[in-house]
Amino acid sequence: MRHLACIMDGNRRWAKEQCCPLIVAYQQGLKAVELAVDFCIAKHITHLSLFVFSLQNLKRATEEKDILFMVVRQAVNEAFDFVHQRNVRVFFSGDLTQFPEDIQNMCENIEKKTNEATGLQLTLLFGYGAQEDVVQAVQCIARAVEQGIVRAQDVSHDMLLSHLWTRHLPPPDLIMRTGDVKRLSNCFLYEAAYTELYFIPIMWPAVTMNDFENAYHFFINTKRNFGM
Repeated sequence: MRHLACIMDGNRRWAKEQCCPLIVAYQQGLKAVELAVDFCIAKHITHLSLFVFSLQNLKRATEEKDILFMVVRQAVNEAFDFVHQRNVRVFFSGDLTQFPEDIQNMCENIEKKTNEATGLQLTLLFGYGAQEDVVQAVQCIARAVEQGIVRAQDVSHDMLLSHLWTRHLPPPDLIMRTGDVKRLSNCFLYEAAYTELYFIPIMWPAVTMNDFENAYHFFINTKRNFGM
């Protein structure tokens, strides 16, 4: 496996089950992120993508977004030592212009600070939506066609991939979703044509290393024929 992607679902439900504030769930979820990183390093998985915040999440209540932004600020501030010690390179993929300027600057800063790391590539899907990503990629190609830079007949699968926010990534081999919900929720819709899907009832803040092991064994025991 080269690329593991995680849809980190269930934070709000876990908070409700535990009768605790939502911020506690998000902070506990950060520990699960650290587990995912260490798991991928141990298994020599080269790419890990985490669906952190969708464009649709921007429609949530202001109070909830403020809590999440506070956790993001905390996480990014504290993340550098963690990823630096593990030689992890960090990417943010999505429309960051939708977020407060200080968060945009923090994301850009940690990308720059880790751009020489040669280990695990950690991509945080932040302000991301697969449908929106395809639309913006098509718009870029359409402008190139209008300008005569590209011929319409030369538009290809590879060209579309090269314009996606996720263009630095190989297709995900496995998408693991927590929270007992069996859908992709606008994540990697184009790239996941032959991705294996693994759904578990565990809420993201409660994920353990054993859950990642089970997902890994599910993948390695799956026969993949890519439609052939």
